[in-house]
Amino acid sequence: MVQAGRLVWELGQGLRRRFDRFTKKQMGDAGEMLVAAELTLQGIPAFIVPSQWRGFDVVGQCPERGLQRISVKTRNFGSSRNFVSYNDEDEFDWLAIVVLPATTRYKRRIFIVPREVANSRSYESPHWDGRGIHVHKLIRWPASPSDSCSHVDCGLADYENNFSLSVTPR
Repeated sequence: MVQAGRLVWELGQGLRRRFDRFTKKQMGDAGEMLVAAELTLQGIPAFIVPSQWRGFDVVGQCPERGLQRISVKTRNFGSSRNFVSYNDEDEFDWLAIVVLPATTRYKRRIFIVPREVANSRSYESPHWDGRGIHVHKLIRWPASPSDSCSHVDCGLADYENNFSLSVTPR
């Protein structure tokens, strides 16, 4: 039992050192590349727009809806204080949240949700002039897809790995 605990601790230390090797900008760029690549591999050709583009980071060509603007936010699962925020004036059609593993989580997760869903499942954040979602709550499932739920008890698990840009949750 002690050896297993030591192994988990050493794994955690390795992950912590891994995150110290790159900047926040590099982490964000990697998240954008992941989203663009996964969309393309699912039949939605996508590319990254130039840095500092206002409101969105990736554009995908959806067969049913044409060009779709995607804002990508990359975080690690680190602490309960990690959150994703966006400005009310940001212009995007989809919010993609890339959650990288931390010391207690080993699986990378990507959530891609329509703007309307992100708005309805997030909380108002006056400090950021927009909306916010706590990263540790993303993995929760809503009570049912048709329920309108508050940010307190509703996650985005029904939109995990939504690389086909489906507006209907799974």
